[in-house]
Amino acid sequence: MRYVYLFALLLCLLLAGCAARPPAGPAPEAETLSPAAPTESAVTEAPTEASTEAPTEASTEAPTEAVPEADVDLVGLDPYSTFDAVFEIMDNAEDYVGQRIRMQGVFDIYEYPDHVVYGCIIPDPTDNCRQQGMEFVLREDQQPAFYPNVGDEIIVSGEFALYQAGDFTFCHLIDAALEAPEE
Repeated sequence: MRYVYLFALLLCLLLAGCAARPPAGPAPEAETLSPAAPTESAVTEAPTEASTEAPTEASTEAPTEAVPEADVDLVGLDPYSTFDAVFEIMDNAEDYVGQRIRMQGVFDIYEYPDHVVYGCIIPDPTDNCRQQGMEFVLREDQQPAFYPNVGDEIIVSGEFALYQAGDFTFCHLIDAALEAPEE
């Protein structure tokens, strides 16, 4: 019986730790997000463009090519709508294949033994323990000098695509470009 009380106490402490900070504010009305036009499902093999080494310094130089216009632009949405929109894209991934998506979030790097994954992370404004994110692969003219520092605010846009790694299907933005966030 003592173990049951200990387990219940531990569970309460864990749940209380996630809710230690209050939400950012009341949730506004959610906007409906839909893809511009569904495209054929395209699942490719695991990406090979990613480097096996993480970049060590950020560059302040701007890319030379213009960034194509986005089909789905999440920049400028409030945090609630952005989080919901990224969830919608992930939940209905095949509807967004081939669409150019533009989003603002926090840069992060995930290092694995055989590859490195770069991502744009969107925290859930109502729950400090959850987050959504989108992996991206920068286009050739931005590799690797244009990777920012981990934790920096970024705007990334790229073509939404699916790829197969083992038995799993993942999504990412390919031919992606970084922009400086608007202040």
